[in-house]
Amino acid sequence: MKTPELNLSSPAACLPGNFVNSFHPFLECEQQLLRHPVDSIRFLVIHCSATRCNQAYTARQLESDHRARGFRTTGYHFYIRRDGTLHHPRLLGEVGAHAKGFNRCSIGI
Repeated sequence: MKTPELNLSSPAACLPGNFVNSFHPFLECEQQLLRHPVDSIRFLVIHCSATRCNQAYTARQLESDHRARGFRTTGYHFYIRRDGTLHHPRLLGEVGAHAKGFNRCSIGI
């Protein structure tokens, strides 16, 4: 079975058109960031926000929390809001910052 090729040049190129995306200025600097080849991806790591069901948690809040912990930006590749809105703060080819010891071989959601 042949592995499908992914276009990693743009976050939006990897997503179906019906998703809403949130991008930030750091995407302009992506060429300088740590990358990993698509064939090194072996895991999808699913995280949760651990917030109360009546508490909104925006993509900006998530980014702010990750920056406060010393990260450049949100450590995940995808962030799905309660209403289904999908944010894509990291390119799939960029190493995430979400699962120590597994960042180089995983996608963080």
